[in-house]
Amino acid sequence: MKEPSITWFVRQDDDTEYQEDREYYAGTYNQDEDLVLNFMIWNNRYGSEACEDLKNFGITLSFDHEEDSVFLKYCQFLLNGNLWIVPQVVGNQATIQMPENVVLSGAINNGEATSADNYMTLRMIMTVPKSKNIKMNDLKGMTLYITSF
Repeated sequence: MKEPSITWFVRQDDDTEYQEDREYYAGTYNQDEDLVLNFMIWNNRYGSEACEDLKNFGITLSFDHEEDSVFLKYCQFLLNGNLWIVPQVVGNQATIQMPENVVLSGAINNGEATSADNYMTLRMIMTVPKSKNIKMNDLKGMTLYITSF
């Protein structure tokens, strides 16, 4: 059977549609507002043949420049709209371990919301306290990727 086939979708606010994207420009961070990114992560979207389920995994977040890793402690993650997951920060990376019951099915599907076993949603919220002095445009690129355990 084929390995999991992961596709990332992103949207910045609840009023827009998810867009498939491997890179996304979120704009300029402003401490007056939280940075909020919404992800939909699919396994085998529109798959016409089954692939392996994705299980026992996490998502790792890192900034492109190590000096920006100080922001990792201000990131929170909401899984499927109902479970807050606290990231474990080690060095310049933060990893969120998915609970054991989170499995992204590799079954054949129609790629629509009715195929809920094939995807999950993840909301990342970064709130930097106003007491922290950061420069505008200080945030640089960040990367999220799947980590197998």
